[in-house]
Amino acid sequence: MHTQRTGYKPGQLILDGILAVFIATFIAALLFAMLREQGFTNSYAALADAFLHGQLNVERCFDVDCAVSPDGRSWVIFPPFPALVSLPFVMIFGVEFSGFIPLATVFVAVSTLLWIRIFRSQGVEMREAVWLTVALVFASPVYLLLLRANGIWFFAQAVSFLLVTLSIYEAFHKKRLVLIGVFIGLAFLTRQMSVFYAPFILVLLLNSKQPVWRINRELITKIFWIGLPIALSIGLYFIYNNVRFGDFLENGYRYLIESSDELVPGEPITNRLNTVGLFSKDYALFNFVYMFFQGFHFEFTGPNALTSVGMDRWGTSLFAASPFVFLALLAPFRQENFVGYAVILLIAGVTIFYHSNGYSQINAQRYTLDWLPILMVFVARAVTKARMEVVRLLILYALVLNLVAFALTAWVDMTA
Repeated sequence: MHTQRTGYKPGQLILDGILAVFIATFIAALLFAMLREQGFTNSYAALADAFLHGQLNVERCFDVDCAVSPDGRSWVIFPPFPALVSLPFVMIFGVEFSGFIPLATVFVAVSTLLWIRIFRSQGVEMREAVWLTVALVFASPVYLLLLRANGIWFFAQAVSFLLVTLSIYEAFHKKRLVLIGVFIGLAFLTRQMSVFYAPFILVLLLNSKQPVWRINRELITKIFWIGLPIALSIGLYFIYNNVRFGDFLENGYRYLIESSDELVPGEPITNRLNTVGLFSKDYALFNFVYMFFQGFHFEFTGPNALTSVGMDRWGTSLFAASPFVFLALLAPFRQENFVGYAVILLIAGVTIFYHSNGYSQINAQRYTLDWLPILMVFVARAVTKARMEVVRLLILYALVLNLVAFALTAWVDMTA
């Protein structure tokens, strides 16, 4: 009788039940990570404490990406907005604040609610919207961010994820231009590549019959009101750099590089910076393979290759770990698709030549999260009932991969 009342078939109810079990399992693991979080692990707490004391340099960083200038002062090289987000908590609990995972969870929880509404705005029914949102949160790099938000890199991406989600949500709902610009500007002050969301958001705001290349008063007005807060954010960042290092374009990375031919055992990122540099064509093949093709890889070592080491810390490609994103390729092609894919290629193209691919990470390429929200808009537009029957299986497969990856990693850590 229940099946007749809801219109659900028994198979649908079984799949939904399995999905609910996965959600409960991932939430339980997240709560365990919250309980284990310790202070003095996220340098944004150190930067927030510095702001409270009227300075931009920190007493010491809590991570390896710490720039030390010739005068001996230490600097957090990453953009400052996440430090301002954590500042009230550091003010209350001190520099030892250990609640970054709960804080990131709140941000992602808000994003989750917004994504359900974003999917619904694209004509996706509620059940499908829930499945896609669960996939985005628990079967993509987002879940990795939650578990590792005690680190500065992951917390920054959790903040940025919320901000770009807010900008997309505004484009589909309230359409408040200045607020969209504020969200993108703050996202830039969190993850610099987020600034490239501006043209994608702009084209979402245009009438579908209005070509993006046709300049008129409406387009100029939108560009101005969205662009003004973004320009102010960029200006603030340049000033921030200049005050710290005497150069508007210097973010501190050059103080990480020692330009030495001496290799440090077990420190591939340090060795890359010191022997190759921050950006290089030498990174392109490695980053390209790991971003798009590298599969699920649990490593074994020892003389017989039977000693378990753990998951490949360079990660798993987006398409191998989250195959449901292939649905985006079936979306009806509009001008926003062209702009969206151009933005994706731009952001991904820059990171292809970057010294790090997001290392260390588990079953994810976390840098893909800089453009995954754009891809998820196209996923929503490709949803049909027939396609979702297959996509649901891909989502469950991705959830299994994530669960196995983190379970194996925890097992190796406990038995080490």
